[in-house]
Amino acid sequence: MLDRITPPLAQPLTTRRLPGYTTTQLSNGIPVHLLQYGTVEVAEVQLVFKGGSAFEDKLGTMQFMASNLKEGTNQRTGQQLAERLDDFGASIGTDADGEYVAVGLSGLTRHMPETLPLLKEVVMTPTFPEEDFELMKHRTLQRMEMMALKTAYTARREFMRLTYGNQHPYGAVFGPEEMKTLMVEDIRACHAEYMGLGNCFILAVGRFDEEAMLQELEKGFGTESASGKVTANSKAADGLIQSASGRHYFEKEGMQATLRLGHLGIKRKHPDFYPMSVVNTILGGYFGSRLMKNIREDKGLTYGIYAIWFADKYAGHFAIQGDVSNNKIELALTEIRKEIQRLIDEPIPEGELALVKNYLLGKSISERESPFQLSNLLRYSLVYDISFDQFDQKFDIIQNLQVSDIQRLAQQYYRPEELLEVICGKL
Repeated sequence: MLDRITPPLAQPLTTRRLPGYTTTQLSNGIPVHLLQYGTVEVAEVQLVFKGGSAFEDKLGTMQFMASNLKEGTNQRTGQQLAERLDDFGASIGTDADGEYVAVGLSGLTRHMPETLPLLKEVVMTPTFPEEDFELMKHRTLQRMEMMALKTAYTARREFMRLTYGNQHPYGAVFGPEEMKTLMVEDIRACHAEYMGLGNCFILAVGRFDEEAMLQELEKGFGTESASGKVTANSKAADGLIQSASGRHYFEKEGMQATLRLGHLGIKRKHPDFYPMSVVNTILGGYFGSRLMKNIREDKGLTYGIYAIWFADKYAGHFAIQGDVSNNKIELALTEIRKEIQRLIDEPIPEGELALVKNYLLGKSISERESPFQLSNLLRYSLVYDISFDQFDQKFDIIQNLQVSDIQRLAQQYYRPEELLEVICGKL
């Protein structure tokens, strides 16, 4: 049982209330989280490292380091690695976010003894071949330069910079200028600093025998040195936010202008995150939203307009974005402000609230159907220190919201007088 793998002094981690969920650690102290889920014998194993864009000194280093991990290892080339994974119908994916870097293996449970060593190779012995790095850099730069021609790219980049300020990591967007300065030495140094096993936890989600999975993880990772723990904190934890407001124009040729409006919001752990997600969905979070009905269907000003209520670990923001004809900018801005104010001033009809509740509840269920979706949800829970209890409470929170709650939340969190308006187009 677990005692065979977990040494006497290694105490289990705090267990969260989730059926089929176990927490323990390998003999070298690496935390392990196992979640039994699904009926098909497939599984995903992720190594999640403390890191991400909020830790880096050179923008884009974490993201590009993660993207290059599979280009070759000490044991095989990138092509040989891909072919070996294909032999077992498995795949390895990477993800770099603001607060973590994750490397995950997905495949049939019965092939984990053969495929977990490949995951270990990718994590521990990548070579970052310079030729492959330069090729990926060239292709990425071409794609970024094409994106930079679009008004939507400039609007988003400038909105983030103005919302959080130049001194906060959330205000920085990795683009062509940053890509040009990135060197293979940067990502090699990033790997050496952040990808030590002492800086990660392991999670396994799917249908598997728990003891057998732990034995394979112990064989692959428990016998290695768990060194390299990163003691630095995320720069977003105490980063200086200098948020702007008012109207800001950015000239760019094109048939249409991109509008991006918003202001600061709340952190992800805030108790009003889920309630405000409902309010935001009403405003512009789905195809039947008020912004879509007014600005797309009634006024014909845009093909699409949406609103997001985004919350990260240490801060969040509210944003509305849409493309309109250059000569319709003022009308669109007026109508956007009108819809925000209407949520503040008027109670929402019961039928509209019921429709949005059903939409969000159905979407939440569809996002938890597969082990791979649950794997990412568990990762998110652990990195952001949000218990699964809170995820499960989402359903009750949404169901229990009343008309009066929607108006109260809109009055509390929407601040029309502080709106930042970024306009990018031919003015």
